[in-house]
Amino acid sequence: MAPSSLNFITGNKNKLVEVQTILKDVIPLTSQSLDLVEIQGTIEEISKDKCERAAAIVGDWFTIFSEIFSLFLEICLRNAENGKR
Repeated sequence: MAPSSLNFITGNKNKLVEVQTILKDVIPLTSQSLDLVEIQGTIEEISKDKCERAAAIVGDWFTIFSEIFSLFLEICLRNAENGKR
């Protein structure tokens, strides 16, 4: 079953507003600020680690995503708008 909302893990209020704007017609968004260690690595490694750390605190793996993911999503959306892959 698909989640009824997503929990955006960020303390950045501007990123929250930006992602709420992008997802406003797609899915309700809540936010939670967690003090998480951010490892060094690829976008995929950082995103996976950050989400795993957040899920361990929040107790829910399936409805969270982190700020690093939103940056990746933003890049993908901009590339799509500009015809890039």
